[in-house]
Amino acid sequence: MKLFLWAFALLGFCATATAQESAVRMINGLWYHDGAFVSQTWYSDNGMLTTIAPEVIDSEIDLKGGFVIPPLAEGHNHNLQNPWLATNFSKDYERAGILYGLMLCGSHYNAEETRAILDQTSLDIQLAGACISSSDGHPLRMALQSFADEGVTASDIHDRDYVVIDSLSDIDAKWPLIQASSSEFVKIILVHANREERRGNTEFHGVNGLRAELVKPLTEALQSRGLRVVAHVESQADFATAVAAGVDMIAHLPGYRWERGYEPSEYRLSDETIKEAAAMNIAVITTVSVSELVYQNNPDQLAQVKALQKDNLGRLHAAGVAIIPGTDRFDVNVVYELEYLQAFEIFTPQQLLDSAVKTGPQRLFSDRKIGQFQEGYESNFVVVSENPLEDIAHLNGIELVVKQGHVVFSIEPN
Repeated sequence: MKLFLWAFALLGFCATATAQESAVRMINGLWYHDGAFVSQTWYSDNGMLTTIAPEVIDSEIDLKGGFVIPPLAEGHNHNLQNPWLATNFSKDYERAGILYGLMLCGSHYNAEETRAILDQTSLDIQLAGACISSSDGHPLRMALQSFADEGVTASDIHDRDYVVIDSLSDIDAKWPLIQASSSEFVKIILVHANREERRGNTEFHGVNGLRAELVKPLTEALQSRGLRVVAHVESQADFATAVAAGVDMIAHLPGYRWERGYEPSEYRLSDETIKEAAAMNIAVITTVSVSELVYQNNPDQLAQVKALQKDNLGRLHAAGVAIIPGTDRFDVNVVYELEYLQAFEIFTPQQLLDSAVKTGPQRLFSDRKIGQFQEGYESNFVVVSENPLEDIAHLNGIELVVKQGHVVFSIEPN
């Protein structure tokens, strides 16, 4: 689609932008519904979708035959989770049509400031402002390396950059820190939690996680206080522990990185655990493309990792486990994750698209009417120039982004 086609639409919006128009007519769009694109006219009335024309129309957008989809969701990232990141990366999300996201290791001490910055954007971000691990757990090593020149010690990081829970008594004792984040989501970290021999071993200091026996009581305590729990997992055993604890989401498909000396079988999900995850409606956030970074200089190992990822994903999908695409990467966005998933030939084009524009948004914001085009749903949408059901990479061709009836981003007309 040629760039100049948006000129008329933009002029209509610019002329009335200061008036904060409440009724907008959207014409000549191909709107996404259940695996097909349908020619329809929709209206945005006070930010909500309707097919019934309001008495007064303030402006009109001619979509010029573009493919209209709900905005995308990024299921797992960190690039908006503190004030500096939120300031510097939020525009990238808007330009990519990614208006929803889950940031998975913020800190209680700056969560309020981060949200204030995000509130000035068009993004809806769930910020896990409390990240819980052990005193010798991830992300301690990463944090120490990041601040190595500043003389920072573990005591400076504990209960600031992440919340430390090493015992049952810590759960209630650290509740004020968790509560201070004012988050709906909390992230708990498991890293080969069943292998107690890692404790006290300098090779693993700073990259461990919660003890396995704490996961269930911690999850239950958090959920009883109205929070949703997302579990970072590395292995099949971690996955099984998280499922048995009844977490709401799992933040990684195990096996994106294989620990040196560990057998591949430690990362292959059991059919029994998959069945339990499906029965409990636990969603899995993928982050599979991060393996390309881990093994960028080892193509043979990457091929083995991909084979295991395909096996795990295929069985999760067959069992009906909800899949949410997420990258855990700064260098690409969720569309790249979808392309990586597409190459496995497990999911249909509709299933891939739905995972990003319907399943992800609706799981992140379960109390809102988003992710579909229905009467009374929020008037949030993205227009792409080519059909993403033919190739998910067409999601890179963003031409227009609209939030509650107002233009967030559009390509520049010639």
